[in-house]
Amino acid sequence: MQILTSLLLLATGLGMALPGIWLILLGGSLYYAVAGGLIVACAVLMWRGSSFAVTLYWLTLLGTLVWSVWEVGLDGWALMPRLVFLLAGGFWLLLARGSASQVRVAVLLLPVLGVSGVVMIMSLNRTALAQTPIAAVAASGFGEWTHYGNSQGGTRYSSLAQITPSNAARLEQA
Repeated sequence: MQILTSLLLLATGLGMALPGIWLILLGGSLYYAVAGGLIVACAVLMWRGSSFAVTLYWLTLLGTLVWSVWEVGLDGWALMPRLVFLLAGGFWLLLARGSASQVRVAVLLLPVLGVSGVVMIMSLNRTALAQTPIAAVAASGFGEWTHYGNSQGGTRYSSLAQITPSNAARLEQA
């Protein structure tokens, strides 16, 4: 179990750190390289049998939570890809290598997080279904797509009319 967990941590850390370095070179966020490096350090600590791997991983996860909320606010759809995988990894790590008290906390937190996730998804779906394309444009500012697909419901609707099928062939790269 220790070797499998180390390999999973290593794959996750490298999967974040290497593209994160490329992102830095392109002028983007430092987060992915730093968090990926910390998770690689967790993999090495896990390989060596250090119990500090669990603590370091959860500190990295806490930093990820802070960074995610700072970057996207409380937008549940934007928070999910930043947090869910690492949170699942954190619970795997607790169950695989955590102390008895850490495992008890994890077992108590799982139902709370599960119910919170269901409530959040139901709330997000209700919000997305309630938005009409016109309401989405009005809420975000004319012509600004603040979500993938323009609205939280992914309507892909735009009231902008500058580009039409008749003039699309004459577009040039700016």
